[in-house]
Amino acid sequence: MKFGERYENIFVAGLILSFFLPWISFGGFFSINGLDMPTMLSGLGKIAKGFSGKENADTAGTGIFYIFYLIPILSISYLVLTLKKNKNIKAISIITGLIPILGLIYALINYGSKVIHLLSIGGYLTILCGIGMLLAAFGVIKPKIKQSEKSE
Repeated sequence: MKFGERYENIFVAGLILSFFLPWISFGGFFSINGLDMPTMLSGLGKIAKGFSGKENADTAGTGIFYIFYLIPILSISYLVLTLKKNKNIKAISIITGLIPILGLIYALINYGSKVIHLLSIGGYLTILCGIGMLLAAFGVIKPKIKQSEKSE
């Protein structure tokens, strides 16, 4: 199978690309991409802790965003295993697709619907590619198999 004949490959390429695009934009003044998201939010949490004056202020919630680093790691792992013709990649495909969706759900629960207004092109692309990965992993969307491949 060629690269573009497997939908997961296209979605994985989209996830890798979107990791470097702006995920969140604050009124067009500045934006945060997936690569900078965990460190920026962790830093903002430390600043908030300093301003609150509370020694035990909860900044642990910002540390969870480090899980977003798994998106490019798992995406590259998926591509490498695909190139090695490994057939047991469904679990990686599912986990890779779940991370952006669970991240959005977490953000909506903790920060409300204003998160949707802050999302930028990279954030939307990440979520769409995550959904696509899940749909492809569960066989909801499949590439068309050519007649010559069916007979093999």
